[in-house]
Amino acid sequence: MQSALERINFLKDEINKSNYKYYVEENPYLSDFEYDQMFAELKQLEEQYPLLKTPDSPTQRVGSVSEKFSRTSTNTACTVLIIHTTKMN
Repeated sequence: MQSALERINFLKDEINKSNYKYYVEENPYLSDFEYDQMFAELKQLEEQYPLLKTPDSPTQRVGSVSEKFSRTSTNTACTVLIIHTTKMN
């Protein structure tokens, strides 16, 4: 039987691999259901064994903006919104 540490490390590796394949390669590795199950299990194990929770865990990560979204597209969207809002007033 796997120890809690081994299982946590396995789940972290699988989730990180899945994130990379999904967000960078645009080639999903796990189904949404499988991903959610693994993430929930990891979160539960980290709650059960708080000393095994690490700052690099997927459960501790806050989302980031993909490099595919450029600052220009965000600025353009804001400009369009401002112009549209101004015309409404």
